[in-house]
Amino acid sequence: MSMAPSPIAAGVYLAVKVVGYAAFAYGLNRVTQQNVRPYRFAAAKTLVGLFGGIAYLLFLLPAINPAETSDVAVWLGAIPVRLLAWSLVLGYFVGFRERPGVVLAAVVVGTAWSYVLDGLMSVLYRVLPGMDMPWC
Repeated sequence: MSMAPSPIAAGVYLAVKVVGYAAFAYGLNRVTQQNVRPYRFAAAKTLVGLFGGIAYLLFLLPAINPAETSDVAVWLGAIPVRLLAWSLVLGYFVGFRERPGVVLAAVVVGTAWSYVLDGLMSVLYRVLPGMDMPWC
């Protein structure tokens, strides 16, 4: 089995993440009254999340022996990586100093939003043809 997703799966992954994160940025703009560009935010969050996910898969996940760990535990094990990724992107685009409580809440909500998007992708991988993804 290849460790790389099929081109269709990679495209769907990219589309779901970018559109989902742009929607998050749009909502964040409404709450914070800022003008963060949604697709610029989405591109940055997708890129940081991709690097964080690769680091999790290559370095942290092997330390917990995923073969003997449930899928739920593997997903929950990514929480610290996701919190860090959201903190980095929100810190850059919104800044923690101006409204730390709002940004901290956005980090937590954004982390949960990442899991919602993963759930959507998991469903899509099961129902759409050609969606070869080695870890779903």
